[in-house]
Parts: sequence; C-alpha cells; structure tokens
Amino acid sequence: MKKGEISRAKLTKLLEKFVLKMDGGDVRINVIKLKGGWKEHYRIRMGNLRIIVRPDFINKVIEVKRIGAGGDVYK
Repeated sequence: MKKGEISRAKLTKLLEKFVLKMDGGDVRINVIKLKGGWKEHYRIRMGNLRIIVRPDFINKVIEVKRIGAGGDVYK
C-alpha cells in the first residue's frame, strides 16, 4: 500500500471506533471537530494519515471526504 492509503478493512474499523467515540464510548481514537470551511466535519488521525469525515447521525451515514498524509488533506 502506498503512503497516504488505507485498506477498506482498516478504514471500516476506524469508522466504527469513531461512531463509538461520538456515542460517548471510552475509545482510543484521535478525533477533532474541524472549524472554518470544514465545519460539520471531523478529522481522524492515524499516524501521519488524516481522514476527513462528515457524519449524518440522523440518517446513520458517514461520508468520507478526504484521505491523505498530514496537512495535504485540508487543501
């Protein structure tokens, strides 16, 4: 796998942890809510990899907007 890539299985597990964290679970995952042009989005960090997601908890959907290395995903 190339730098800045993640397997579908690993992404699925990460998103499951994200949902548990948003439900108030005690899960170890590095998540922050973004601001500015990315409001309503969250950043999930895994090493140098960043995953930008926009959850829709009403419809039970998580839209993965971007996946990439470091600060490149915000551009």
